[in-house]
Amino acid sequence: MKGKKGYRVLTLGNTTYLSYNYKKKKIFRNANLRRAISMAINRKQLLSTIGTYNTQAKTFSATNVVLDGQNFAQEAEKNNSSVNKYVEYNLSEAKKYFKKALKELKVKKISFTLMADDDDSYKKQTEFIQSALTEAFGSQISVSVNSLPKTTRVSRQIAGNYDVVLGGLTSDFPDPYHFLAYMQSGQTYNFGKWSNKAYDKAVKASLTMNKAKRKQE
Repeated sequence: MKGKKGYRVLTLGNTTYLSYNYKKKKIFRNANLRRAISMAINRKQLLSTIGTYNTQAKTFSATNVVLDGQNFAQEAEKNNSSVNKYVEYNLSEAKKYFKKALKELKVKKISFTLMADDDDSYKKQTEFIQSALTEAFGSQISVSVNSLPKTTRVSRQIAGNYDVVLGGLTSDFPDPYHFLAYMQSGQTYNFGKWSNKAYDKAVKASLTMNKAKRKQE
């Protein structure tokens, strides 16, 4: 139907991301390992694999989320330039961080299972990530892919029975809080049990009607 009258594309407020199980798989508590994995994934190539309507996520909130009339993702990216490098493909830096992680964890090899839904899009993405990590770190990493029906994947994720999950979060309303709230300690959608007191405090402080203060938080 593309090119015909009435055809249009609507943007979905969704972010697809890797959810690490910090409770079960303690190696993922290591920041350098997570940085290495992130920087080893060429997101531009991944987008060309799954479809051009997708855009690269550089923040947790979806790219069409707004705060006080401004695009929140763009503002967050601009104000966090020091950490933006971790979501950009850089093979040489990825290898450096991976080497640091192995030394800090006192292991010679990293192994984990990457779980996702069994539809075509997620299968392409998990295969891409598996290939990218193997290409980057060779025999020092082993990534198994487990593609499951969505209901099965969700039940296992809720039960904490996973290593890493590739999944998505879709906003009910176009505000960054809907995304950021889920990563607070104890939240249901915080499946991997990641916890950071400073993060919890900042998200809680953002629940104010003072627009200037909220934006600052």
